[in-house]
Amino acid sequence: MPINNWGKWNPRSKPGRVEEASRKFKQVIYGFGGEAEDADIDPWQAFAAYELARSQFVQVGTAATPELRQKLIEESIKWFEYLLAKYPNDRLAGDARVELEKLKQLQVQRSK
Repeated sequence: MPINNWGKWNPRSKPGRVEEASRKFKQVIYGFGGEAEDADIDPWQAFAAYELARSQFVQVGTAATPELRQKLIEESIKWFEYLLAKYPNDRLAGDARVELEKLKQLQVQRSK
């Protein structure tokens, strides 16, 4: 999986691989003991939640239908909120808040 600056996965680097990456990120989030995992795993699970949210967000602009666009926005919001609820002090929490605000603005624009 290609890594860009700051160690974040670049979902645009390999079109068609987003589904595979999403599965891998969920394995990290839910694997390794899930809620009962060792605290050393927390940063990796927060990273996976962040990248899972981003992998949904980057597809919003190219969604084939309004329904798919809405689903991608909702999924992205879900994972950013998960990160903030479970790992509020993680290094990616600030970035997650910024991205979450962008997504909520997209929801507001759509509802008008």
